[in-house]
This record gives sequence, C-alpha cells and structure tokens, in this order.
Amino acid sequence: MRGSVLLLGVLPASGGTADAGGPQDAGPGDAGPDGGSAAADAGLDGGVAADCEGLVPADAGRPLFADLDTGNPAQICSAAPPDGTGTLPLRVGTFDANGVQRTAWSFVRAADGARISSHAYPAGTGPTVLIPQPQGFTGVEPVAADPPRLDLHGINAAGDDFATARTDVAALVPDPSGGVVGFALTRARATFTLRFERFDAGGNLVASAVAATGNTAAPDQPVPFVAGVSVRGDTLLVFGPPDRPCGAVWLDRGGSAVSPVFRPSLCRIRALRPLVDGALAVEGEDQDRNGFIAASVAPRAARFGDAPAWLAGARLRELFLLPRGRGYALRRQGPGARLELFSPAGSRCGELATPGLDDGPFLVGRDGTLVEQDLTGQACSFRWHPALFR
Repeated sequence: MRGSVLLLGVLPASGGTADAGGPQDAGPGDAGPDGGSAAADAGLDGGVAADCEGLVPADAGRPLFADLDTGNPAQICSAAPPDGTGTLPLRVGTFDANGVQRTAWSFVRAADGARISSHAYPAGTGPTVLIPQPQGFTGVEPVAADPPRLDLHGINAAGDDFATARTDVAALVPDPSGGVVGFALTRARATFTLRFERFDAGGNLVASAVAATGNTAAPDQPVPFVAGVSVRGDTLLVFGPPDRPCGAVWLDRGGSAVSPVFRPSLCRIRALRPLVDGALAVEGEDQDRNGFIAASVAPRAARFGDAPAWLAGARLRELFLLPRGRGYALRRQGPGARLELFSPAGSRCGELATPGLDDGPFLVGRDGTLVEQDLTGQACSFRWHPALFR
C-alpha cells in the first residue's frame, strides 16, 4: 500500500515546467495514411454483442497533433485527460541549475486543436497533475513541507487558475462523479489518525471526518494506506502498519463509516479502481511487485471477492471508464498490446489500433477524447482523437 505524498489512482506527472508557451502547431497531425482501425468481436449470433452496440468506433479518424518540445534536454512533458467540455491540458516542465522545477500548462480545444490559453508558474510552484472534472480541473501541487502535503488549484475549462487551497492531505484520489477525496495522516507517539477530507472541483473543502485510528509498534513506523472512490461516491480505505493485518472500511461522502472495519484478504494493494457497477477492482502486487487485478469489492461489502472474469489476473498498463458509464478502455502490459473495449457487463466488444498507440501512454478524457503521448523522440509530442468514445 501507499502512504507518502501521492495521487492514489492517478497517473503521476514528474516535476517540471518553464516558460514554454503553448503547443506548437496544434493542428491536424501527420499520423500516417489512416487514423486507425477497429475490430469488433462477434457475439453468439455472429454479430456484435447487444451491450457492445456503438462502443467500438468504426474508424478512429485522423488525429490532431501538438508538439511542446522546448529543446531543453531536461524537459518533462505530460498530458491530463480532457474535462467534460473537451479542454485538453498539456504540460512541459524543466529544472534550473539548482534543480528547482518550473511548470507550464497549455490548454487546447480537443475538437480542433485551437489553443485556449497557457499558464507558466513561478519557479518551484504550480500543479504538476490536473484531475479532470465535468467542467475544468483540480490542479494538484506537491508542497515540500514537514510533513509533505498537497495544495489544490481550481482551474476552469478556459485554463484560468482561479483559486488555490492549502490542504494538509498527503494523498488524493479522484471521485468519478467530480471533486477529489484526500487523506491526512497525523501521529501522537505510537497513535495514528487518518482524516478523510472531500474537496469539490475547485479545491474547496466540503467534508472532513476521522476515517481511522490505530497504534504502531514505534512512533516512526510507517502506516501505509490506499483508497478508491466508487462511481456511487463511497470511498474504500485500506490501511495499517505493515507488521500486522491491514484493516479496511467504507466511508460515505461525508466521511462517515458505512461498513464495519474488516480484514481484507489482500494488503499488498497498488490501486483500487472504480467499476461501472459501483464496485472497486483491487490491483494487487506479486512478489516481484508487478501489478495485477487480484480481487474486487462490491459496494459497501465487508470482504474482498473474486475479480470479474474479464479482469481477473489482468496486468494492466491503462484502464479508463468511458463517459456516461458506457464501458471501459484498457491496455494490457506487453509489447504490441492494443486498446481493448469492454461493455459495462464485461463483454469484450473489440479493439482499436492507431498508428501512434505503441509510442507511449494513452488517456481517455471525460469527453471521450483519446490522447496519446509519443515517447520515441523528445517525449513532448501528443496526438488525440476528439470525442472518440463519446
């Protein structure tokens, strides 16, 4: 389990930044002769399964393209999933001679690649991750404090950073419905307290409660924890010192317990991933610390159960919920793995291949846009297919 400053269930973005301006040439990309191809799986009647109807795009189309390369060999680039309005954030980061990061975000309209705005933050400040919301983003800024903590930025769909909220939380997990949930760990000698805090999309605190307490063998013993928020808004927290069995508890939107504290069958947990039916998929770790889907937890259930058959044992590189609960997009670990599409019930509906899919990670936005990062060159170029899974 995890417990330092982190984003639980969010792809991490490394520190960076700079006065990079916006994407260069955010127009149609040269993606090859075709935008991509799709193949649908046959159902029992030789056609597409009923719950797969319309899920697999017939053609990915020609992507749009942006290049943020600054020519700095120390640059670090990343994208955030677009928000529900179709704004795509792209980030470039650099470090100065003293190792201080500079972060700049550019915001483009996914539909046509037009640049909306850009924002360069002062050295050593600014969010390094943006969590997409139905409208706009929650920016997450790691703060080098003792103990470390995260500050939140409210950013609208135009890219305006309109508010910054100081928090005491050390870990965050997105709420699929909007906003984020955080946890703060405090200690008094060998006693620890984990506090639940819920924030709206703008970073405003809307709920706070003690989620769990306990004792450690020594005052400095770590207390790992991991959390996930379901599509119904409940949070599952798994926690406990590593020298004893872990505990778990479901919390409602206000942080109140809605289950007894129970002993899960698995404590080596990498992530708790939301599923369309309100359950959470449990991504565990094997002895070599490789992740795989090991179990699932039904809504408010006080036990771990078997993972859904379509996910059981899967070693995932990416997994995204599709907009409006239409299903899932995932890619497994391994070279040449394609993007697979599943219905809410777990029917395998087909797969999608695009010319740039093997070149790096992909994201799926709240608006259904597929975003690909090209890591083969300077790792600062991006392709995207607007509203592909809308």
